[in-house]
Amino acid sequence: MVAKPAKEKIARPKTRPKAVVRKKPVARKKAAVTKKTPAKTPATAAAIAEALREAREQQTATAEILKVIASSPSDVQPVFDAIAASARRLLGGDAALVARRAGDKLVLAAYTSSGNAADKVLRSLFPAPITGQGHMGKAILSGAPVRIGDIQAAAGYSDAFKAGARTRGVRSVVSVPMVRDGVGIGVISVNRSVASEFSAHQTDLLKTFADQAVIAIENVRLFNETKEALEQQTATSNVLKEISRSTFDLNKVLQSLLDSAIHLGRATTGGMYMPHPDGTYPLAVSTGGAGASGEFAKTLRANPIRPGRDTTTGLALLERRTVHTPDINAVPGYREDIVAGGFYRTNLAVPMLRDGEVVGVIVLTRGGDVSPFTDKQIELVETFAAQAVIAIGNVRQYNETKESLERQTATAEILKVIAESPTDVQPVFDAIAASALRLLGGRSSAVTRLIGDTVHLAAQDSTDAAGSEALSSYYPQPLSSVRGIANVLRSGKTE
Repeated sequence: MVAKPAKEKIARPKTRPKAVVRKKPVARKKAAVTKKTPAKTPATAAAIAEALREAREQQTATAEILKVIASSPSDVQPVFDAIAASARRLLGGDAALVARRAGDKLVLAAYTSSGNAADKVLRSLFPAPITGQGHMGKAILSGAPVRIGDIQAAAGYSDAFKAGARTRGVRSVVSVPMVRDGVGIGVISVNRSVASEFSAHQTDLLKTFADQAVIAIENVRLFNETKEALEQQTATSNVLKEISRSTFDLNKVLQSLLDSAIHLGRATTGGMYMPHPDGTYPLAVSTGGAGASGEFAKTLRANPIRPGRDTTTGLALLERRTVHTPDINAVPGYREDIVAGGFYRTNLAVPMLRDGEVVGVIVLTRGGDVSPFTDKQIELVETFAAQAVIAIGNVRQYNETKESLERQTATAEILKVIAESPTDVQPVFDAIAASALRLLGGRSSAVTRLIGDTVHLAAQDSTDAAGSEALSSYYPQPLSSVRGIANVLRSGKTE
């Protein structure tokens, strides 16, 4: 058996190999990069300074206008004046103006002066029709700014328009509308005498002024509406108090009503016309030029108002409705004596109706230029007319009640005399004569008796001794000589 050879042992080193240590890379510091700001050039610095100056001026102007708005809650004119001055100065214009819309026309509201001659030319252009041909009209109708760098080179403008611009020294212009609820209500315009288009920035500034103008207009409108509402409430309250206090003095109540209507209706004169048995309506209460001593009152006394179509008052009486005549000179067939007298141009007549019947009419007038009443003013006068009807009804009811009570009292007194004088009729006749004079008024009263064919005086009462003596000396009289008494005795009816 052959023995296997022994395995050869491989010698291994007793020590472990050393670990390899990896060194971390040393972080390299990045060199800091400093951005260098270029040095300001004199031109850049001047531009920044100019921009800052303009911004400060604009802020100052805006603050000044807001201050004016706050200090003028009832008057928009100071605001317009401040806007025109600021707009011209800040936009570098030669002139500026503010115009308001009045129907289909533009009315000059404010402007900066360019000298007496130029100002006169400017004023002569207004009121100006809004046709959309000029820059202001275009701005109003479109609701957007209009800029023209050179009117003489601009297309779409007539030769006449350009000639007018040359006369006024206007070469470039910007117009910005004042817009409320999407409707143009006015315009602000700035112009220069040289060809130089206004910038977008300047136009935006003008828009700011336009917005402030709209705020001012709205503030004044709200203020005036509140003031007018308060005045109307106060006037109505005062009239109602007068009605409650003066149930027996109708003229005092009607005068208070008329005075309030004239004041709140911004009328020049006014009057109340009351019905007369002859069918005319004479002037009963008046204020202003319609007074009893005025020429108009003399004209009315010579030719009283009647229902008809030749006057505003007559038409209101005829048709029993409110009639408003803005210009009587434009009405064919209007009473010539009134037109020729020049007493008024605008007329408002409001009938006082009770159960469909006319018991009077309130008339307000405005003289001089044509100046129509507003719908609100007309409604107010109609309210006063209704109150006048209440006052007339109260006085009528009071007087009827008073008369009824007086009649009942007189009847009771006479019955008492009858009861106390069963054997003597004379005290009864005396009581009847006294009561008749007191209740019916007049200068004297008489109770007569027919004895045979002769009328004898049974009792009489008079307001003066002379009348009493004359009455006593007149009787007795033959019945044939006293025709009135004879007719009553024959017919048995009151005459």
